[in-house]
Amino acid sequence: MNNDNGIYLHDSSNNIVTNNIVSNNDNGIYVSSSSNNILMNNTANLNNNSIFLDWSSDNTISDNNCSNNGFGIEVSYSNNNIILNNKILKNDKGINLQNSNNNLIYLNDFVNTRNVYSSSSANAWNSTSKKTYTHNNIQHQNYIGNYWDDYKGSDKMWDGLGDEPYEIDQENFDHHPLMKAIEGYSPSYSQLWVSIIGRNQMRPGSKYTYYIQYGNLGNSATYDVMLLITIPASVEYSVNLPRHPLEGPDWKNITYGAKMDSTTVIPIWIYEVNPKEVHTISLTVKPIGTGNVPMKVELMASPPTAFSKTGDFNYINQSYFYNAMADSFEYTLDTLLMNSTAMRVSNVDYDEELLREYDQYHREYGQGLAEAIGQVSSAGIQSGIGFTLDCFMGASWMLYVAGAISGPAVMVITCGVVTYHLVSAFWTMTDAADTMERHINPQVVSSHDPNDKAGPAGFGDQHFVSLEEPLTYVIYFENLENATAPAQEVRVIDQLDTNIDWETFSFCDINVAGELIDIPEGSKEFSLTLQMPVEPWNGKPEAEEVNLNIEASFETSTGMIEWKFEGKNITTGELTDFLIPNKNPPKGDGWVMFTVQPNENLQTGTKIQNKATIVFDLNPPMDTPEIFNTIDSGMPSSHVEPLLEVVSSSEFDVRWNGTDGTGSGIKDYMVYFSKDEGPYITWLVHTTDTSAVFIGESGYTYAFYSIARDNVGHIEETPEEPDATTFIDAPINQIPVALFNYAPLTPAVGEEITFNASSSHDPDGYVAGYAWDFGDGNITNTTEVIITHFYSLKGDYNVSLTVTDNAGAINLTSKLVPVQATDTMPPECISNLDEIDKGVTWINWTWTNPPDPDFNHTEIYLNGVFQTITSAEFFNATNLTPETSYTISTRTVDTAGNINQTWVNDTATTLKIYNITFLPPITTPDHFNLKYGRTLPIKFTARDNDTGEFIYDNTVNVTITNSTGHLITYFTNGTGTDSIRINSTEEQYIVNFHTKNYDLNVGETYTIHVAFGEVDALRGYAIAHFTLVSRSPGKKPY
Repeated sequence: MNNDNGIYLHDSSNNIVTNNIVSNNDNGIYVSSSSNNILMNNTANLNNNSIFLDWSSDNTISDNNCSNNGFGIEVSYSNNNIILNNKILKNDKGINLQNSNNNLIYLNDFVNTRNVYSSSSANAWNSTSKKTYTHNNIQHQNYIGNYWDDYKGSDKMWDGLGDEPYEIDQENFDHHPLMKAIEGYSPSYSQLWVSIIGRNQMRPGSKYTYYIQYGNLGNSATYDVMLLITIPASVEYSVNLPRHPLEGPDWKNITYGAKMDSTTVIPIWIYEVNPKEVHTISLTVKPIGTGNVPMKVELMASPPTAFSKTGDFNYINQSYFYNAMADSFEYTLDTLLMNSTAMRVSNVDYDEELLREYDQYHREYGQGLAEAIGQVSSAGIQSGIGFTLDCFMGASWMLYVAGAISGPAVMVITCGVVTYHLVSAFWTMTDAADTMERHINPQVVSSHDPNDKAGPAGFGDQHFVSLEEPLTYVIYFENLENATAPAQEVRVIDQLDTNIDWETFSFCDINVAGELIDIPEGSKEFSLTLQMPVEPWNGKPEAEEVNLNIEASFETSTGMIEWKFEGKNITTGELTDFLIPNKNPPKGDGWVMFTVQPNENLQTGTKIQNKATIVFDLNPPMDTPEIFNTIDSGMPSSHVEPLLEVVSSSEFDVRWNGTDGTGSGIKDYMVYFSKDEGPYITWLVHTTDTSAVFIGESGYTYAFYSIARDNVGHIEETPEEPDATTFIDAPINQIPVALFNYAPLTPAVGEEITFNASSSHDPDGYVAGYAWDFGDGNITNTTEVIITHFYSLKGDYNVSLTVTDNAGAINLTSKLVPVQATDTMPPECISNLDEIDKGVTWINWTWTNPPDPDFNHTEIYLNGVFQTITSAEFFNATNLTPETSYTISTRTVDTAGNINQTWVNDTATTLKIYNITFLPPITTPDHFNLKYGRTLPIKFTARDNDTGEFIYDNTVNVTITNSTGHLITYFTNGTGTDSIRINSTEEQYIVNFHTKNYDLNVGETYTIHVAFGEVDALRGYAIAHFTLVSRSPGKKPY
């Protein structure tokens, strides 16, 4: 790029910089005065500094390739950063730390001219907790450091770690240096799985319990996991977690999910899933009507971050899910506390006690949700704590910190606003994260076999499962509601399939008549007695306490399982009723559960199938329907199709395909590429596509390979050689120009801001995409030129725009956007409001606007009726009624919409209209004749319409025009020849028109127009006409 900085972050937080190639810069990636950023999977070569942290803390630098630079990584005055799993190769200096402390640096490769410089710094050069890894095909657990190519120590323990520390300087040591590059250590891995188990048929109006199991088949813990349960919105439901808290609200009445379109979505955030653990959550549903009840469970591990890799709560702010929850909690609490009266919603009454509870929670929450969860987790508390909040959507949400089945864990179940944000985060991340899902679609029928067996849903119609996934089965039994008697003895028998590893068998929980009985994990036999009430039946007056004897056994040699239930009279020990007809479920039904593993050597396509047998008293045995699962034990395979040896464009199609044989089928692919034999970089993550357009750089060779994953979670092994290679020989692409502007220039909190990038352009192509980083954690990628955004908090936000052209070249620009606090103060009033002029039908007012810088306009009312808004300093009211009083009322408004409620008023009255009458000698004012040379006296009077009094008004004027409207003469008040005399004694106005002074035409009609006032303030007028009949003097015709 030949820039000062290839990528530059300044005073910027919570960004993810990933999958970039930066070269030929002063600094490849420069991070200055910034925190909580993730720099991951980037390639930086041929720079002075590959990655430079300057006065920056709490960042994560992982999985980057820094080669052929001056400095691989430089860290200056920067603390508490994680530098993990990077390849720092062939640099003049590998890593340089100056005045930087408490950084965690491990699992990196250092192969450089000089590997490390450290000055005035104290840091950890190996992991601070033990890690699981595989070396020479043997699994180990220990602290691990970095690989140093100049390390000379020995490895007498054959664990891949040096026996002597690697000395950085007198204060810094890598106490557990690696003996080989990090490729020689199979890293710890996780492989999540999820299953849903339950009946395939339901009766409408009855409750059914489905069991959602999830676990981790890998060798290390997975952190920051989301479980999403989706069911039809019409179904009633409840969720039961592994442990219930000892304090808090009535958890059974909490609504966990939120309705979205036609479904209810229940998101569950899981802090940790440990290796080989199995967790169970039960979901109880009650269908209505007929049809099907499709249910889906999805389990997703978040993309790699320091938090998801380590579970360290110091980095929880890197979790998408945590941020979604925290933002929603904070937003709702702040909104309710600041404006409780404005946030009225149905079913919620924000009284003072509730607000105090909100305030208390807000203070506790202010200490940090991460800290609270971390304390619970680290203390190993098996019970839990919780808070319940009513959010403004009218739903309930819950923060639930609980112990999982095995060891402490953290789960959060939420609703309302938080649910929406969590689900949005889930869907946003689906393409970038590891997600497994399972479906079940039970049918609602009017009746079904009450005795049933259910197993893992598996994938597809063949119910595919992997060899590693445990198989959990539930056997249901029921004494039908139309039965004629209760049952005294029930036996459940199940002969296991020979394809099951009988040694892995374990009894699980039992439920009889609604009583849940916890069975220790790993049990292969047990015997117990439970005292339980039996509801009155067949006329009995009250419930009867009975002893329920339960014996269960499993024969490892034959694979036979048997449960035996007997009701015994507490006093006599004789057989007695315990399972009544099921008129009031679940008092007449029950179930048993067990778990097993398939045999290790089963081939793909092997069926595991069987059914159970149930015997009530001395009745004939009843078999359940047979169920089955199909084994998928093989790995999928895939390859990128061959490419041309040389391509002439930097954009070209890459295609791939794969197969899973007779297994569950391909779920998705990961596609990787390398540039000029460099390290492989992830290109496409969990894609279901089989082709895409790759954008590279001319003059480089690119290699590709694909990794397929099937629908039971098997992942293809990484090939030793690439599937396809090609060389790009194309014209050098010019970088695009990034420009934008925004309006308004000084926006307020909550105000919509328009960002316009229409001035951006590309000199040799076109701009294909715009990536906006608004500086508040919101990053938007779009092809639209104009976009809007608003901010929730006051501050100066560094907004950056990255434009990408059609050839993949990028450029970036940024601007600082100052966001002001929300304005609640109205502007001052206007001043000097006064009427400056008026007429018969109009009044003109003026004033002075207030000095407030955010003044926007003045509202104008006339006699209480709204007229207009104006930012000017005048208003001209027109079309008014003569001789009428009008009051103008004004109030001012600023740009934030704040209104000054103080009215400023002024009153004025329009002018009167005069009654004008012509006087003799004009006896026929409409029309008369005149001879040339004669003088025409024009006399008229002006009187008040109401009182009849004579009006003296010197605004009078008289005009004489010809038939075409041409002015002959004009008379005004004064003393000259063409003037009007006012005779106040005779109460008349007099004008003498001397015809000999004007050129008049015989036979033409002329008009006399008398008016008082100006044209736009006319108070009265009169019109008369005359005709010139002769040009010689003569007598008047009258």
